[in-house]
Amino acid sequence: SAASSAASARCDHVLHVLAQLLDNDADGRPDDPLLRRRMVARRYYVMVPAREGEAYADLPRRGVGRVAGLSDVVLRSCVAPASRGGGGAGGWAAAGGAGPP
Repeated sequence: SAASSAASARCDHVLHVLAQLLDNDADGRPDDPLLRRRMVARRYYVMVPAREGEAYADLPRRGVGRVAGLSDVVLRSCVAPASRGGGGAGGWAAAGGAGPP
């Protein structure tokens, strides 16, 4: 259905943004190994529930996370680097940020 296709595209968008954060040049290695170690040590997660109300019942009991509601996702809101099929640079630096904590 069109609704499930849109939800799938939004979920993919969230996953691509996270992948871009970790491995912007898509070479299979984290661009910032320290960031990856911190994320693993602190048990970072992103939960993308398929339906409203599903998120909070299934949250991990430990870790640092974020629930990304599909209704909040804006498709094509990030510049994808050429290595991921886009035409420009991406990541935290392109967004004007210094990176995550």
